Amino acid sequence: MFVFGRVLLGLVGAVGTSVVLVAAPAGAATVTNTPAGTVQFSSDIGTLSNLSNAPVPAGGPFGWSFPVGMTGFKVSGVPSGATAKVTFYPLEVTTALFEISGRTFTKVGEIYCDHLDGCSGLTLTLTDGGAGDRDGTANGVIVGQGALAWPYTGAVSTPGGTVTIQSPKGTVLGVTPHQTSFPVPAGAPAGVTFPFDQINFSVQNVPTGATITVLLGLPSPVTDFYQVGCAQKVACRTFTFTKFGGAEVSCETKDNPMPCTLTLTLTDGGAGDQGISPQPNGAIDVSGAPAIVSGSGSSTPPATAAPTTDASAPLPRTGSTSGGLAALGGGIIVAGTVVLAVSRRLIRGTRR
Repeated sequence: MFVFGRVLLGLVGAVGTSVVLVAAPAGAATVTNTPAGTVQFSSDIGTLSNLSNAPVPAGGPFGWSFPVGMTGFKVSGVPSGATAKVTFYPLEVTTALFEISGRTFTKVGEIYCDHLDGCSGLTLTLTDGGAGDRDGTANGVIVGQGALAWPYTGAVSTPGGTVTIQSPKGTVLGVTPHQTSFPVPAGAPAGVTFPFDQINFSVQNVPTGATITVLLGLPSPVTDFYQVGCAQKVACRTFTFTKFGGAEVSCETKDNPMPCTLTLTLTDGGAGDQGISPQPNGAIDVSGAPAIVSGSGSSTPPATAAPTTDASAPLPRTGSTSGGLAALGGGIIVAGTVVLAVSRRLIRGTRR
């Protein structure tokens, strides 16, 4: 079973602010045999039974991963022709709920849980013998099915324009809606500029120890990618900048809204992973900045620039008990520039 987690990147009042997911009511139904852990859901009427879990059919919508598969159920003991509201309780910060019929995916709803309001569940409205009832008969039993999904694409607003991010299908990308970049801290190497500031994201539901590629779509050319880290183990007062060797830039400017692609090759627990643990854990955290190194020919980039050869090793870890990115955010508070909070609670088997 993959470790499944949650992450929040954004501007908040203090480091360590947690996302509070709504608790399922007492007696909620559960499906435990999913790749991502336990799914909980409840109905406002009747009794839930015949719970099942099955893989999602191939050909799902672009940008969404379905790590928990399809959840099937029955709501019995409802008045003939009645309408039931079946609520699924999200396992992640940004979650969508889909109905699936054959190979047709219909998004019922999408929810984002912020640090102030927490979040509620996602609800299917099903009518006995009508919409959403798979047996098609008004018989006091509703046969339903739903699939929770999480995004593997996202976008970050930066001073240089919008940067798109895409992780592999099946993973979960930790980028919040309306996420913005962060100012690059002091101490950057001479002759290096960062047109898109610092961009932070995570990739969850990665096979433990696996190597993946993440694509950053850029509005203008760069030459390199620098990882930004903390020189101290507790609170950042000075920062480290490491040119990442697992970065490759390719640009094709003709009729392309995102003319340049920055490809990052990242390994869970290895190169490029700035997570809270040096061990593979199914999640990869990244904090860094696309860069232009003076004298590298960035003003007229070739169609495919060779990857850099400096520093193919991962960025040195901070050792902070609150996590690498949270420590980095704490240092930025000390510097008086911006607050970065990363709250990450791993869910292993049972949702909390």
